[in-house]
Amino acid sequence: MNQLLGLLVLGSSLPLLWLALRSNHRDNGEVSFAEFGERTDDPDGTVDLHEVMLRARTVPRLMRPLIESLGQTLQRVAPSGIAAGIERSIYLCGLQGRVSVTTLLVAKFASTVAGIGIGLLCLVSFDGILQPVLAVGSVVVGFVAVNVVLNGRAARRQIEIRNSLPDVLDQMSVCVEAGLGFDAAMLRAAKTAGGPLAEELGRTIQDIRLGASRSAALTAMMDRSDVPEIRFFARALMQAEKTGVPIARVLRIQSEDARERRRQQAEEQAMKLPVKMLGPLMLCILPALFIVVLGPAIMSLIDTGLTGG
Repeated sequence: MNQLLGLLVLGSSLPLLWLALRSNHRDNGEVSFAEFGERTDDPDGTVDLHEVMLRARTVPRLMRPLIESLGQTLQRVAPSGIAAGIERSIYLCGLQGRVSVTTLLVAKFASTVAGIGIGLLCLVSFDGILQPVLAVGSVVVGFVAVNVVLNGRAARRQIEIRNSLPDVLDQMSVCVEAGLGFDAAMLRAAKTAGGPLAEELGRTIQDIRLGASRSAALTAMMDRSDVPEIRFFARALMQAEKTGVPIARVLRIQSEDARERRRQQAEEQAMKLPVKMLGPLMLCILPALFIVVLGPAIMSLIDTGLTGG
């Protein structure tokens, strides 16, 4: 009984640990695009970093030095591929400045330790073939839990970017045709569109304001995204800047191309639905249907003795 209780406690510690390590506030004093826009009205144009830090919750602010110290130690001893993969996932999730690589390394280490503990309890508590399966499964789940959460969030964010890109490009093309410059049109779209694409455009505008060239800012936006349409859009703009092609025409063509790709993506997903539904249909719906339809007939045959029993 005590072993089962310990198993339940360790199992519930994984989501609790993840929630404890998550921080909706930004580390390192980084200010979002919305905050940047709000603070430009200050008389001196400065940002009080002390005030930004004080806005964070008390527990994360007190635990951050310990977590960062442990995370830096793990980053030195862990294979470089693990830290690089987590850093890439942070960019794809749009969590730059909100959560650090060291924090996620600590979360991954803690979930792995919890998975090992659950595996040891499974070895003690269960017998037979279920024992090694549960033990190995708990260790694997604990090791990949953080990556699964990050990959799921990154995939949802990339889908949102892909779906909103055509409309944002249309808005930018209308602004450019109305007389705005490209940077002003991008700023307008970033302020009015909303969503992850607006965040990426706002970060690109921040990079340009801080002195980066337009090509470098667009290249950084490509690196922060895994959507092919974003890469096509950024490369087309860089090529148009070099060759002198009108920006409005490029935006209009990229908008039509992105919308066509979105339509094809939707058609592809729709064509996959019958194949995806075949498994649940064969395993869940058809057996129950056969029991409901053929069950009374088989019972009647057994009662009348026609089965030879």
